[in-house]
Order: sequence, then structure tokens, then C-alpha cells
Amino acid sequence: SLLGCTYDLSVIKLHALAQNSTGPRTLDVLDLMGGVTIPVAGGNVMASYIHHNDRTSADKDANQIGIGYLYPLSKRTSIYSAFARIENQHGAAFTVGNATESGTGNKAFNLGVVHNF
Repeated sequence: SLLGCTYDLSVIKLHALAQNSTGPRTLDVLDLMGGVTIPVAGGNVMASYIHHNDRTSADKDANQIGIGYLYPLSKRTSIYSAFARIENQHGAAFTVGNATESGTGNKAFNLGVVHNF
């Protein structure tokens, strides 16, 4: 089950997400995310907090914080910078990744270009 929402307050946009995943004995987790988007200097500052609650006996929980800035260069092209850090608990092994790779550590710094076709 997945439930997500956003609410635009004009000066700030709020984001929330809750996802419940269950299955065989090895899958019972609840993921919660809260975030904000704030217009700053012609671009957007984005920040989020995610809590991963492993409800199995392994109890491998994790928390992630992230912050980034997206700046439009044109109508279709933007540049971005972002930082994220994960705190694993009870032997959890989550890594900070992105859309093209799964990640290798508990923190990451990204710079990039986005072009929409």
C-alpha cells in the first residue's frame, strides 16, 4: 500500500508519503517520508526525512536525511546539487544511491544536469 500527498502553501510545498510492504515472513516494513520544497534564488531547495521501520524480528531500521538545490538554466534544463546521509540500525545495510546505481556508502554528494525531452 502506498499513500502520498503534496500541499502547496505558495511559499513552501509540503510532501508526505507512507508505504506499507508485506509479504512472506521476511517482508513487513513501513516507510514514512516527509519533505519540503522552498523557492530560493530562482531555484528550489528540497529537503526530506525518511524513516524505514522493519517490523520483522530482525528490526533493521534506518533513517535518511537529504537536502538539495535545483536551479533551472532554461525551460527544459536544470542543474542540481544534493547531499544525503543514512543512519542504519541493528545491522541494516542501506546505502545512498541514485537513479543509475545502488550506492556504496552511508552518505553521498551529487552534482548533475537534468534535461527534459
